[in-house]
Amino acid sequence: MLNTVRNTDSADPLVAAIASVLRSLFADGWHLESVRRETRKAAHLCAKKYDLFGCQSKYLLFIASESQPQNVLKSFRSEASRQQRFPLTILYDNGKTCESSQTYTLNDFLEKLGGSIDTNRIMRPDIANLLKTIGHNQPYDSLIGEPQDLLEEYTKDCLQYILGQRARRFGSDRLFESLPDGVAFGRNKLSIYFDAKAYSDGYKLKSDDILRFASYVDDYNKRYAKYLGPIFAFVVTSGTFKMTARSMNNKAGMLYAKCMTQLTFVESEELGCIVNMLMQKQRLLTTLDWASILSHRVLEMKLVQKDLERVRKDGLI
Repeated sequence: MLNTVRNTDSADPLVAAIASVLRSLFADGWHLESVRRETRKAAHLCAKKYDLFGCQSKYLLFIASESQPQNVLKSFRSEASRQQRFPLTILYDNGKTCESSQTYTLNDFLEKLGGSIDTNRIMRPDIANLLKTIGHNQPYDSLIGEPQDLLEEYTKDCLQYILGQRARRFGSDRLFESLPDGVAFGRNKLSIYFDAKAYSDGYKLKSDDILRFASYVDDYNKRYAKYLGPIFAFVVTSGTFKMTARSMNNKAGMLYAKCMTQLTFVESEELGCIVNMLMQKQRLLTTLDWASILSHRVLEMKLVQKDLERVRKDGLI
């Protein structure tokens, strides 16, 4: 298990708390509707979540310091009732356990949504070969499931491990919204979208895909960039790519021109090799500069190794 890191990107405690809650809600499969700052120390967050049958539950979250007067809390509950939403209060500067079933400290709320990262699925010596196989749309040993679904899940697991914060595969949520395969987060407001493509003879990114990716990014940035930062990179993984370097650069230029987002390609086997290497260097995960690494057109293990060497020369280890 790997512990997640609370967001410390902002000097404003409320903004930092909102960012931590948003990332955790994303990772837990919630659909975020709006965020509205009410006062210097309080904000309202509207969100909903679908169950397995498509029925939705609506919530109004009140993120605040414990110093909020009772009339403010009463007004919040009245607003939740008016909107027919379930009210949840999250106190970001209260280190004590809250007595009310509808009130949580920030740490308790984040823990309830998932807490630490489960690395059991990817902690296996054959992870690179596994990812190579399902990336080429082939079944792997005793793994149950379609290669495409498995590739999406394993890509999510690998990204959340190397970035150190919980990621989300949208899965069935794509029935309700136009979304990519998933989202992952890193330190310093690093937000990443990812798409996994299991193709037996290699995947070729088309211009229509770029338009679709750009629409995903634009929608995310309009809703959440203020608190989580804009989508920095769109990572595409597959067993192999039927594209020349020139074609990759061309598609990357198209995406950047439309939404100022990096396009990063990674072969699934290479992603597995990176995870395998970093499993031996877990204490260094938080020192890696993933924004710099993901700025390259193709994610390769040698880029990670180069950044590890930078860390060593800087005396950070």
